[in-house]
Amino acid sequence: MFPVAGLAMVGAGAVCLGGALLARKWIAVISAAIMFAAMLDLAFLGLLPALFWALLLMFAGLLLGLELRLNGKPGTPDESDGATAFREQRAAMTASALAYPMTAWLILWHGASPGPAPEGAHAGHGSTGLLSAAPALLAWLLLALLLAIGARAVVRKRVHSAVEAGAMAVMILAMLLMPH
Repeated sequence: MFPVAGLAMVGAGAVCLGGALLARKWIAVISAAIMFAAMLDLAFLGLLPALFWALLLMFAGLLLGLELRLNGKPGTPDESDGATAFREQRAAMTASALAYPMTAWLILWHGASPGPAPEGAHAGHGSTGLLSAAPALLAWLLLALLLAIGARAVVRKRVHSAVEAGAMAVMILAMLLMPH
């Protein structure tokens, strides 16, 4: 993995974990801890296979989705100004939850392994064509959505939502731009 992309992914994972800890949302803390550990391991350590992290990230995304479904109240430290703030916060939380399975797919798409591939092994992904292009397009769309949510949160001075959306956008962008 490329050092700059790895640093961006680990840094973004750390920011998400810090935000979840500040919000005191324990499902978000567990999910963000999984994301941070995955980024750290895949970028620099290589202790566990990419498939393991992809499955854990899918599980974390499902947990976040379940929390969104069961919890009707926003739970972040943003100051609320009514229904608009609630809808914006839900949009940010939903986009972040969707980023977990997208990250899992990006990990598998890259065949994420730290450093160079062993001699004689194929270092890239094995899928081309529509199977690979459709999720990549969805990743770019999710990135655009996260950037839009983050920009709106900045304008509305909702720091937590802006940082969360921005960190997830950085992580996805780093993985999209990283050669495979």
